[in-house]
Amino acid sequence: MIEKVGKRNNKSNLYNESIDLALYEKVDKIYARSNEFSHDGIACAFRNLDLLVQELETEPIDLPEGAELLKNPKLLNHVINSWSQSDDAPSHLHAERLFLKLQEYRSHGMRIGTWVFNIVMHSVTEKINDKSQVPRLVNRIFNYMEVESEKDTNLRPDDITFTTAITVLSKCSLPEAPDYAEAFLKNMTLYYKSKKIEKGP
Repeated sequence: MIEKVGKRNNKSNLYNESIDLALYEKVDKIYARSNEFSHDGIACAFRNLDLLVQELETEPIDLPEGAELLKNPKLLNHVINSWSQSDDAPSHLHAERLFLKLQEYRSHGMRIGTWVFNIVMHSVTEKINDKSQVPRLVNRIFNYMEVESEKDTNLRPDDITFTTAITVLSKCSLPEAPDYAEAFLKNMTLYYKSKKIEKGP
């Protein structure tokens, strides 16, 4: 899944190599279990991703491969994609809780881009514990991206963010959904006119 590095020429070689091996095994397990698209597979993938993030933050030795894992979006993107395609995602990993988990990952140094939050937003209708919260969750995700993008341009809402939000809201039967959709449409127009996104409504 990821390229294994060679031996280091320092006194900590054996210790570092054992850390490396455990790291690679955990990464391989995350890929393998998320590829199952099952309830248990998705749960296991995120459980190991949680452990990986925690270990890489607290590991006292210099582990550049670990830092690169947090900066490289490939691993998380793979797990999120599998989650979105799963028909049986665990309830503790439904959209509203996953949204909070992603914020926690970022606080631990993981680089997360717009694509991930777009996918979560797209999946809100099918993967939410309380259907009455669909418009509010869509709005919360967008507001988070908008605020955080001032410090991290990787989170800047794009045209797909807006079209995803409008599509999800247009399928929502709640009475407040049309008002939320109209607000997104107006905001998308403003973004387009200010050249923050490439495509307008």
